Amino acid sequence: MMKNILTVFVIFIALNTNAQIFWTENFTGSSVGTGTVVSSYSGPNGAWGLTTGLTTEGPNYNQWYVSCQEAGHITGGCGSTCGASGDIGATLHVGSTTLGDWGASYDAGGLTNPTTDRRAESPTINCTGRYTITLRFYYILTGQTGIDYANVWYNDGTGWALLTSPAVTTTCGGGQGIWNFHSVALPSTANNNPNVKIGFRWINNNDGLGNDPSFAVDSINLSAATSTATPVPSYTVTPGLTVCEGSCLFFDNTTTGAIDSLRWSWSGGLMAATDTMTMCYMASGTFPITLTVYKSGTPYTTTRTVTVNPAPAAIAGAHAVCVGITTPLTNAVSGGTWTSASTSIATVGSSTGIVSGVAVGATTITYSLSSGCYATYSMTVHPTPCTLGIVEMNGNNSTAQIFPNPANDELIISITQNAFTNYDITNELGQSLIQAPLNILQTKVDIKVLPAGMYYIRLRGAGGSVVQRFVKE
Repeated sequence: MMKNILTVFVIFIALNTNAQIFWTENFTGSSVGTGTVVSSYSGPNGAWGLTTGLTTEGPNYNQWYVSCQEAGHITGGCGSTCGASGDIGATLHVGSTTLGDWGASYDAGGLTNPTTDRRAESPTINCTGRYTITLRFYYILTGQTGIDYANVWYNDGTGWALLTSPAVTTTCGGGQGIWNFHSVALPSTANNNPNVKIGFRWINNNDGLGNDPSFAVDSINLSAATSTATPVPSYTVTPGLTVCEGSCLFFDNTTTGAIDSLRWSWSGGLMAATDTMTMCYMASGTFPITLTVYKSGTPYTTTRTVTVNPAPAAIAGAHAVCVGITTPLTNAVSGGTWTSASTSIATVGSSTGIVSGVAVGATTITYSLSSGCYATYSMTVHPTPCTLGIVEMNGNNSTAQIFPNPANDELIISITQNAFTNYDITNELGQSLIQAPLNILQTKVDIKVLPAGMYYIRLRGAGGSVVQRFVKE
């Protein structure tokens, strides 16, 4: 049966002239018929659901039906089936499974164990752009106070929670219920939320003491506050408006006042149309970020500027030093300050970048600019004896230099006399890895094939031999 939707709409508007209805359920779907279980009902808003056995249920539980066996009425109307004076069509109501759908008439128990605990659940309701939302409906309820009863639940997309417990209504001739009106504000989590649901839960035991009507509900609607106030656009930026190259920022819309939609934009164009967004900055500079919010087609904007400071260049130098030995670190960007994460392992000159090994271990060296941007560098301190940097070796009055130390891809052997004629590189186990003659005063040795670690190089010649330890990084 078609509802008198216009009549219901006008009544609700009269009850709240500062609200606008945006969602209504009048149970007018084509699937409505005697004995229609709510899980088989699909109305203009979509399909309803049913969650059963929320606690213990008996084999002859009562059921949620959608039909004209219990007709809806406005406040003060006396319960009836559809076709009676003043009815406004089918309802969602609790009926019996043992006796069938006779409207809001349930089995209170005593013999058949109709213990029931189940919830009828609305389709998902899109509350995007809606704020200060109120739920309203007409209903009848008797049952048995606190034992056989109905209440209303709410889901914001994260789970169900009790919303309200409507009061018991009075009865009219023949024990029929007198329809009443109930209104409750939804929690703030419903504001601008596209994943809201409303549920009606019925609970009864098996003591046989309840009375009809059970529960019926109709003309359910949600309304949102209307406001002529101008929205004030604003947003927060985490961790802040000033950052270093390579940083990511989180933007969060904190606009006050109702809006219809929003857009984020910057010099490169549109970025996002959601309440939050993340932006990563890989280059230094200043970057204006504009938030535009819209209400009734009118834009309202606010702009803030992100300052991205340059990061230091990569730190250059050796990654290793020996106890009691120094090694220099450098950075192409001047004016920064050097620090060591563990001065008990290695210290570093704050302005010079010269690292001094203190004890065996590892630490991190940091080079910081006045802007707060910084670069880090790992440093390992080895035990003595070891040699790092350009090392002079004397044997048979002949001088040789081996560098760089530590080395990456290439080791250079420089001799000032012809006393050495060949070299041999071994690992710490004494295994020979690279051998070759020394035919010139400066020889370049390709050590790319060597794994990182400690090695020894022996120079041999007519005058004897010398051995030097070096580090391959």
